[in-house]
Amino acid sequence: MAGDTRFEVLGPVRARCDGTAVDVGPARQQAVLAVLAMRAGSPVSAAELLRAGWGDRPPAIGDKVVPAYVYRLRKALAAAGAGELLGRTAGGYVLRVSPAAVDSGQFTDQVAQASRCRRDGDPERAERLLTSALTLWRGEALAGLPGPFAEQQRSRLSEQRVAAREDLLDLRLRGGNCGDAVGELTALVAEHPLRERGVELLMTALYWQGRQAEALAVYARARRILVDELGVEPGDHLRATHRAILRAELPRPATETSRTAETFPVRKDIPAPPPGFVGRTSELALISQLTSGVCAVDGMAGVGKTAFLLRAAAQHDCADGQLYLDLCGYTLERRPLRPTEALDRLLRAVGATELPVTDDPDELAATWRARVAGRRLLLVLDNAVNAEQVRPLLPGDGGSVVLVSSRRRLGGLEVDRHLHLGVPPLGDAVRLLENAAARECSGTDRAEAIRVVQTCGRLPLALRIVGAKLRHRPALGLADLVDHLRDHDQRLGQLEIDDRRIDVVFEMSYAQLDPGDQQAFRLLGLLGTASVDRYVLAALAGVDGHRADLVLERLLAANLVDEPAPGRFVLHDLVRSYAAQTTRQLDPDRLRRDALTRLFDYYLAASARAYVSIQPATAVTGGTSAGMPLPAAVDDFAGAQAWFEREAGTLGWLVDLAAVRPQWHAYGWQLANPLVCYLTRHGRQSDAARAGAAGLAAAIAGHHRQGLAVMLFWQATVRFDVADYAEAERLWTRSLDLYEQLGDLAGQARALRRLAECLQIQGQLRRAFERAQRAVDIARRAYDERAVCTVLQTLGIIGTVVGEFAAAEAALVEATANARARDDLNRLGFSLVVHAMLQAEQGRAEDALRTSRAAEQIATSLGNPTMGAMALTYIAVAHRMLGETAAAVAGHRRALDLVEAHLLRAIETTIRNAFGQTLCLVGEVEQARRQHEAALALATVTAEPYEQALALGGLASCAQADGDAQETRRWRTDALTMVAGFGLADNDSAPLRRRIAGTTACGRVRRA
Repeated sequence: MAGDTRFEVLGPVRARCDGTAVDVGPARQQAVLAVLAMRAGSPVSAAELLRAGWGDRPPAIGDKVVPAYVYRLRKALAAAGAGELLGRTAGGYVLRVSPAAVDSGQFTDQVAQASRCRRDGDPERAERLLTSALTLWRGEALAGLPGPFAEQQRSRLSEQRVAAREDLLDLRLRGGNCGDAVGELTALVAEHPLRERGVELLMTALYWQGRQAEALAVYARARRILVDELGVEPGDHLRATHRAILRAELPRPATETSRTAETFPVRKDIPAPPPGFVGRTSELALISQLTSGVCAVDGMAGVGKTAFLLRAAAQHDCADGQLYLDLCGYTLERRPLRPTEALDRLLRAVGATELPVTDDPDELAATWRARVAGRRLLLVLDNAVNAEQVRPLLPGDGGSVVLVSSRRRLGGLEVDRHLHLGVPPLGDAVRLLENAAARECSGTDRAEAIRVVQTCGRLPLALRIVGAKLRHRPALGLADLVDHLRDHDQRLGQLEIDDRRIDVVFEMSYAQLDPGDQQAFRLLGLLGTASVDRYVLAALAGVDGHRADLVLERLLAANLVDEPAPGRFVLHDLVRSYAAQTTRQLDPDRLRRDALTRLFDYYLAASARAYVSIQPATAVTGGTSAGMPLPAAVDDFAGAQAWFEREAGTLGWLVDLAAVRPQWHAYGWQLANPLVCYLTRHGRQSDAARAGAAGLAAAIAGHHRQGLAVMLFWQATVRFDVADYAEAERLWTRSLDLYEQLGDLAGQARALRRLAECLQIQGQLRRAFERAQRAVDIARRAYDERAVCTVLQTLGIIGTVVGEFAAAEAALVEATANARARDDLNRLGFSLVVHAMLQAEQGRAEDALRTSRAAEQIATSLGNPTMGAMALTYIAVAHRMLGETAAAVAGHRRALDLVEAHLLRAIETTIRNAFGQTLCLVGEVEQARRQHEAALALATVTAEPYEQALALGGLASCAQADGDAQETRRWRTDALTMVAGFGLADNDSAPLRRRIAGTTACGRVRRA
């Protein structure tokens, strides 16, 4: 259980858990803690923390400094027994404690209480509170902390501290303790000679002690300082006190007593919370900590803001009244209340009978503030339309609690707490449905209830409507409701009962938008996915990026979209249904068709640019963006990767759409091309297969032969990646035939290269070598240097395997020079790996070591684990050949660690077979056997006969090392039988036979 944790900023920054000090670290780390503590319970973004500590000159690694400091603070708090107080939220970081756990919060609260006590006629308690508040100080606030935040807060808190000292001394004076007050006031005036109130209090204290001359001398000294240093005369109040003392007319007031009670009805008209309220525990806890001030709550239509506010209000018991006012900001067939109308209702609620006859909201607001001054009210202002409507209704002092709700984010309203209500978590949403339906769901019913909740997007109003239907129609089952709600286009029509309709609720938010924003919102309903950014909206609406930003900001302010990550906006499923329904009703077919065509153009251009950034040699068709903005992120490797990860779902939806809409058939295969490239590269074969099938369907339906060739190529790639080599060979052969018919040399070279790799893995090594040679010849004719480099590497691999060393050497030397000339590190590193394999096969151990080390350096710089694991393997093989067995085993272990950390299944058999061979040679026979057995099992599953043969040969070597002649013959016979099935001539099979006999180092290389 977490201990009692306190934070102190009124002096050096400290934290204590159950009285034990917490290590809060260096000054900058303390500054981060101070910001979080002084905004306890509220999220603080990393950018705000950085500005607070460093101002306009953050360190170059600022984005890393703040998380590091937060991590250390979290660790220190946990170590002290404080639990998980410091956490991460969507808005940044939050210290989950009440303001009362921070000494500055205690100080502010006690000063405010003292002010109320004095107004209420209890000066003795006010004096005690101020004394207690001032004892919290341990020196200068935030002592020793750097940064603009600390400087600003020091100034603010110092001002409050001096004002509290003045208030306390004023109370003591009026309580008759002049003697005690003079000494403290003398010190206070010496510290703050420009503060006129302190001077006035000291003059008063001296005069009341009969020391008139000294009081006048204090005034003369203060006037001289003000004139000399500021060039101003004392203020009216100080001059009036001076005149009264000069004339001996300053009266000694009677001891303060309770004020005469005025007529003020204590009214409690806040409605009870609706039955069945569920959850919102953390949000309610934050509001319960609010002893005074304003809390604004916003959220989308139907998310339960009113129910939440009424539940939160039930936690407060303000003695002077609890008032509720519906501001009608989003009420059907009613206009929002004007501030004057709202003020009139509030004033009458607190017993005001003679109201000023005026339409001036400022005059009425002043009357309202005067009427409730010094009172502790709970005021619930529900359903506000904007900040301008709310601002005049706020009480003037800090004694009341005001809870405001709105569908808009009230950014222009100064508040003490701001809460954004999202949809509840799944468990709470199911309980809400159960409560609304008055039935408990378990077993099969619970599974159906979860489906209903998810179909409703967990929106509380939708769940209450559905629950009411279930309650009033006992024969209606949850499965029936799922069927009714399944149709996306008809879903909104199912979500109504009596006078409650979900589409009408959304209509009120939509109606507040201007016509341009309304149309942009409607067009978002054309999307098949919920996520959108400025570029997508710009394409749909045909506007520039700046205009798209402004529209999204206004939709966000209206809570028609949410922003889960910076720049990424999401529509709730039901809001998207409403947008789709509205665009069908209001927008002509031509407008919607043009919007989607622009969207296709944007995604075609952006995906082509992004994939070229990831894989420069990959041929993709990139359309034109037609002047539409494209994200800069697609032009670098990391940004392009992230873009594809975010947009893969939308791209897949567009490919599916293009497959069934004749006007967009051409887009289907062109979008599928980069999408399938990306998905296959990242191991998402099932997603790639679906996108490829849709792209293929679009190409067939549109009679696009180029598209057919491209999509057959990618369908073959997917089959190859799932070890369906026969089907992959068939599809690549069909793709090659089409490329030949089209005269597309680059396409032919790609298809031939992949065919060669497919044949190699199936053990058809001579055919693979011939396809690789053809691929090189055709790539040269296509004048595509990147393609030439890639197919030369393939030729080098297969030439090494079949013993065509001269051809392999020439190919790899040229490939290395080609990649180096173009500064293509990815291909350069891979060429070096293959060359190291060839050199090891030829017994050139020192060359292999030098070459593979160069490849490993490149792999590290690129962060390419596949290339790194292969390079480490041939470093290890070279060490083994040089007799450096310890280094060899260490290199193999590093390679296998990479394979296991990154799940590099495509090269795992090669890595394990090579490791097993080394282990056997150094006498670790049992470990070697385990590596070969694992390689054999994997190669059997993935149908890789070449690696199966090497694994069988390795097991034969292990049996031979154990002196088991029978097992040796059995394993070796199995291996050679498999080689015989490869269809190689004797001279072609000789290298492979040597490897099986354990006399060479070569294994298979997969492309990095």
